[in-house]
Amino acid sequence: MKIVKYLIALILIIFGTYTNILASDYPIIAIHGIQRIPIAEKGWAAWDSSYSAIKRILNEEYKGYKWGLTSQGDSAFECCSTTILQSMPDTRRIYNFSYYSYQIPSRGVIGSNGKYEPVRYTAEYNVSNANRQYGYILTQFIYKVLRACYGDNWMYNPDAKVNIVAHSMGGLVARSAITYYLDENRVNKVLFVATPNHPFHTNEFIEAVVSNAIGGAEVWQKTGELLEMGVDWLCLPTPETRFKSNNGATNQWSNWLRYNEINNNYTTRYATIAGNRPKPYSSVGFSPNDGVVMVDQVYLDNAEFNAVIYATHFGGSNPLTDVELGLPTCTFTTEFIKNWMIDDNSSRYGSPISGESYGYDVSGQANYWKDGALRIRSCVTNYNKSLVVIAKLIKNTCKRDTTGDTTKFIEEVLAVKAFPIYKYSRSFPGDPVFLTSKEVIGGVNVSEIKLDIVDMDMTGEIAHRTYALHIEGGEEDSSFVALSH
Repeated sequence: MKIVKYLIALILIIFGTYTNILASDYPIIAIHGIQRIPIAEKGWAAWDSSYSAIKRILNEEYKGYKWGLTSQGDSAFECCSTTILQSMPDTRRIYNFSYYSYQIPSRGVIGSNGKYEPVRYTAEYNVSNANRQYGYILTQFIYKVLRACYGDNWMYNPDAKVNIVAHSMGGLVARSAITYYLDENRVNKVLFVATPNHPFHTNEFIEAVVSNAIGGAEVWQKTGELLEMGVDWLCLPTPETRFKSNNGATNQWSNWLRYNEINNNYTTRYATIAGNRPKPYSSVGFSPNDGVVMVDQVYLDNAEFNAVIYATHFGGSNPLTDVELGLPTCTFTTEFIKNWMIDDNSSRYGSPISGESYGYDVSGQANYWKDGALRIRSCVTNYNKSLVVIAKLIKNTCKRDTTGDTTKFIEEVLAVKAFPIYKYSRSFPGDPVFLTSKEVIGGVNVSEIKLDIVDMDMTGEIAHRTYALHIEGGEEDSSFVALSH
């Protein structure tokens, strides 16, 4: 059968009726995570926000990538199961997809194509399962994208594939589609951003937080998609989130998924990005997490990279305060997609570290700023083996609370910039320019200024240091200041 497919594809090339058969630039599908209000409009916002990694790539038109188009000629930033796509002249297209239904919540589950059902909440789960299976919905959309980008005869083209960027539960939807619903391997790469690839049930406190904070008012979500992620919404003393197979064997749903992935021969390539910037309630006594998902939940044995960075689960909206601290919006995720997914470059890691990262002006003195622009020197010896450097200028102030009894240490970010450091050279003037003017400092006492620098390669954060920045006229020194998250 495969020989017949290849012969047909060859004939189509000769007669010029088949487009993009040799394309190596795969279309990208962006997928959201679980939503408190389970409708498509809420899901689209995850990657269609102004500062999302996907939007930044599109704004730059990196390597020619643009939105795909719907049959109405609209940009494909709001796609769902009913969306009809327009044929494209190339494969460098991006589609923002929601597996939820349009406008009206329609109950469903991630799904395993009927292979497994829960030990508890069986009746409720099966109603949702019969109505909508997100893995199947995504599979059908993948076929639509393949037809739009590779032509009506895409099924005869072995190179007709998509890439997927998935946030949170969207990664499980992608894994479900690949494992249980796709007829053959049509997914080239998947990037899991904060995806709980392992069940929440391993940590009962986080499980309780997730079940109440994310589950919303929809009981079918709690007995469906949340249950598949290992969350028992009732949080009973002996919670049961296991799923059973036809022969009576039981396991967590995500563990069944992993078992079946190992037993297929698909060549899909995986990478993960996890965050370790927790919320206050999850910062003490629990393993590193992004405020929702734990780092070890995201990790996959068969991933090419399991990057960990200092970021939270959700994206930011303010470039001065939280864009670089949100997994879907930070420059690290943006550059990772560019390099690993689009450029097929997996080499930006492993450089030796030489000394410390620091800021400097034309004098070249570390953490000293008198004349000219303030530049950033990364601690890696080979910039081409690194990915991103983030620099922050921070003001330290002490404030008393309303009673006047206690003093609080407050940090105010005056400026923050992230640089794809592999585009620079480790030299003067090859290092990136952080600031060209001291205007951002204003009337602040310069002795209160710190410079915070984070170095990251494709494995995640490799160095993070904070220094006092000596500014001409200040009384502070440039000694090292211990960093604590």
